[in-house]
Amino acid sequence: MTIAMRKLEALSASLTHFETRALHAHVSLADGHAYHEMPAPIAGVLADLGTIWRRATSRPIPEQEDSYKACLAELIGSPALRAHTAYSVSPTASSSLDVAATWLRKRGYTVGLIEPVFDNLHLIVRRREVSCVAVGERALTDLDELQRLITRHRLDAILIVNPNNPTGFQLSEPQFTALVRVLADRGVALIVDRTFRFYSELAFDDYRILIDSGVDFVTIEDTGKTWPTLDLKVSLLGYSRAIADEMRGLYEEIFLCHSPFALALHEALLRETRKHSLKKLVWDLVRERSLHVQDALAGGPLHIQPSDCKLPVLWVSCAQTLLSDLELHARFERSGVSVLPGRFFYWCDDSAHRHFIRISLMRPAAKFHAGVRLLGELARVL
Repeated sequence: MTIAMRKLEALSASLTHFETRALHAHVSLADGHAYHEMPAPIAGVLADLGTIWRRATSRPIPEQEDSYKACLAELIGSPALRAHTAYSVSPTASSSLDVAATWLRKRGYTVGLIEPVFDNLHLIVRRREVSCVAVGERALTDLDELQRLITRHRLDAILIVNPNNPTGFQLSEPQFTALVRVLADRGVALIVDRTFRFYSELAFDDYRILIDSGVDFVTIEDTGKTWPTLDLKVSLLGYSRAIADEMRGLYEEIFLCHSPFALALHEALLRETRKHSLKKLVWDLVRERSLHVQDALAGGPLHIQPSDCKLPVLWVSCAQTLLSDLELHARFERSGVSVLPGRFFYWCDDSAHRHFIRISLMRPAAKFHAGVRLLGELARVL
């Protein structure tokens, strides 16, 4: 590694640092936020902002929150969420996670945190002085291994992302049910980050599974990775009734409520999305753009893993280039396109994981195609 790379590694302590740098790039394929064009079938919502504003100001905020939750429950097919009353609404998923991390600290819990994962989850939990232990994706389906980890490290809670960023790993309904049962039996709490929920084609009522199990749980929903609303988001923070008073008290130390306009806007987007289907508005676009990246990289040293990932981000092996993720990031950045180096997703130990980069798909079409074309050209001469 060159001196310049060592300096860059020392200065770049987080993935968010790289995402911030990428805001200045000619083409950013770094952050996973939704910055693509509003899909044409639901673009009419943007022409109706005046009506949405008036609707937001005409209803009490608790009524607006309940209406939004009901609409979310309809889109994800969860009667259990629709009936569930233990929840709050935050402006971002990071805010929701911070409330959950504060609860973990208040309880004095040690948490098993999934790895790899976007490193701001670890940074937020660590900021609240919560002890973390790495839990690999495999342990979430190999429950004997998970129970050994729980016993060895005296874990009080598990924090997962489903589907997981950056790999696309996700639990099926039987796998999720089995995981929840084990945790409930052992008295271990479960925190589930569902930020990428809308990209999963494995639809099931996870709230019903959680509620029926009796496990202490926290769920984090988000809109910011799916609908391009210029970072105006809604994050529903759900929790089991047994911990509702604690969670609500911690929430109210930070927030009174979230913007009723944000709620009304996203309710309209959820309703229109349900009319046209997630497949038509979300999944088909991801599939089309993933295939475009595969075509651009075909025959070169960069390989998408897994090749059938359905997230709006792609996990790409650069091992065949004999360059590290930081070296490859630097080469691409000098040519005007930014990606994320993969090592920082391994928040516990990145020493053996320096040969991945992450590419985001949900960019404005012209920028996306220009960036992918440039990546393909650069990859061919590595």
